[in-house]
Amino acid sequence: MPDMLVQHRVYNYVGIVIGKTRIKELFEKQHDNEECRVLLPCGKVRIASEANLRHIDRAEYNRLLSSLPHEKMMGGRSHRSGAYWECIKKTLSRFWTPSQDLQCIRIFPREHSTCQMCGHFPITWNHVLQNLQTGRELIVGSECFENYQVLTGQQVIFPKRYRQIADDLNSRWPNCVAISERDEV
Repeated sequence: MPDMLVQHRVYNYVGIVIGKTRIKELFEKQHDNEECRVLLPCGKVRIASEANLRHIDRAEYNRLLSSLPHEKMMGGRSHRSGAYWECIKKTLSRFWTPSQDLQCIRIFPREHSTCQMCGHFPITWNHVLQNLQTGRELIVGSECFENYQVLTGQQVIFPKRYRQIADDLNSRWPNCVAISERDEV
């Protein structure tokens, strides 16, 4: 089943419907029998009445993500400055377009490295991302998998040989990476 992408009609956040809940104490509208669990780009889950959700396609989702204030993407709070996010957007605009996929092709430890996506120093675990359409590569730290998902709504693909690392990243930032059934790069 494809992702159900939505925008909240009142609060304007965007996200992916990942299920339903029947816990009335969490509901927006007490008369509902169940409400949607919406995964925000930052990894948080909000509960929303289906009546308050507008279905959107991937193109609109990406457009809204690029135009929403960072606070909306983070569920109302920002933990990084606007300059930090502008640096990431600028890097991504030169490296990736919405029709392209990224795969993590290599992971290696090297202390005192710098993330090429956000400029953070130091990183120890270097993840080499390859744009599958252009062949270009970018070395990033682990937090930029969440940043990529927050800004693009897409996941980085990991070959199955990195399943344990992918599972660890997904435990910290839900659904930030996908695991390929193949091990080839």
